[in-house]
Parts: sequence; C-alpha cells; structure tokens
Amino acid sequence: MSVLVKICGLMRPSDCEAAVEAGADFVGVVFAESRRQQTRQSAIEILASMPKRTGRRLRRPPKALSVVEWYRHRARQVEALFEKRRTLVVGVFDGVNPGLVMAYADTIGLDLAQIGPNDPWDDAHYIGIPVIKAIQGSTTSFDAIEKEPSICLLDGDRPGSGEAFDWRPATALAAEMPIMLAGGLTADNVGEAVRTVQPWAVDVSSGVEVDGRKDPELMKRFVAAAKGSS
Repeated sequence: MSVLVKICGLMRPSDCEAAVEAGADFVGVVFAESRRQQTRQSAIEILASMPKRTGRRLRRPPKALSVVEWYRHRARQVEALFEKRRTLVVGVFDGVNPGLVMAYADTIGLDLAQIGPNDPWDDAHYIGIPVIKAIQGSTTSFDAIEKEPSICLLDGDRPGSGEAFDWRPATALAAEMPIMLAGGLTADNVGEAVRTVQPWAVDVSSGVEVDGRKDPELMKRFVAAAKGSS
C-alpha cells in the first residue's frame, strides 16, 4: 500500500472537494485554537460533500501486545475503514475532554479524532473513534510511547505550525511501527521525507497553501509526490 496522505486545516467547502479530488486519504478540520479553527456549524458546511462517517469504536487490542504490535494492529483497523469510504474525516483537538470530542464527532460526522501532544494518552481510551496522538518529532524511544491511540503523529515542537524538523530520528520508529509524519512538508520535499522515513502516512496543511488559502494544484502535486515515492 502506498503512503497515506492527510490534508489538514480545511476552511471552505471547496477545500474539502479539492482535497478529495487530489486523492487525499484523510481530510482534517481544526477545532483547536488556530487561525484555521472552525466551529461545529462551519465544519458541517465544509464537510457537506462528504458521505456519512464510518468511524465507530474499534475492538481494543489485547493488553498483552507490545507497543509496536499495538500500533500495527490499530493501523490495520483504520485501513479497514477505507473499504467503506474513500476519504476519512479527522477532527483536530487540543486540551478538550473526550466527552466533548465525541459530541463533535457525532454532530459533525468524524471518522477519527486527533489530540495534542499535551493531552493524556488515556484520553484515546474514552474517545469512541480512532485517535491520532500528536507527539514531538524528536521522540525516538518506544518507552515514550503509550498504548491507547491508533496512530502517532510525529510533528515539530509546535504541531500545526508547518515548521520543519529533522525527520531522520523518526526513521527508527517508522521501521518498526506505523507513524504519521508532519512538519514543514511540501510538494517539493515530501518525496524525500517518504523515501527517508517510510512513514505510514504524511500530514500537510500550510504546505499546500498560497497566501493562507488551500491551493488545489498544490494539493494535487503533494499527493502525487507523496504516493509516487512510496
């Protein structure tokens, strides 16, 4: 399977339509404090073209699994969702309790939720859809990773800022478990990132924008560059 692509920070219905047309596997709407922050109502409007969500609480893997085995199992569960839906919807949260995350998920129609680096790992247990956990890209030890989420997203020191970081340390993690890679990715460098790190998925927001707006051609270039390198 080629690398999966998440286009995040959608702000208009046309952004969502263009991302799907470009071949994105995940589209993300931000509810965390950000210039791209959306309300429930604006998110519903942005995602109006998307079919009803497929996400449901996944069967919890056996507790005896190692961290690596846990995330491999979880990634396969997420991949199975694509059998029912071409593009999955991700809601991005930070510092929000699991109950509110699920209220948003049920109202808007989210397949996955993304939580921030400072959010407790255990929050994923109480969120009834698969969870992406953002962590700092400098994380290289499996001891720093806990079981509960479905996917770990490696980003820079300020997740969502579009700032690049040294991807090389992420290679060790990606060699053993599925990871999502973010941080300063563009159509010009995502190919190198995919070849170097070999992540399960890549995540982009500002890297497909021109003057703060999503650009359909940049989205197409990004997806083509990412998938053409895996």
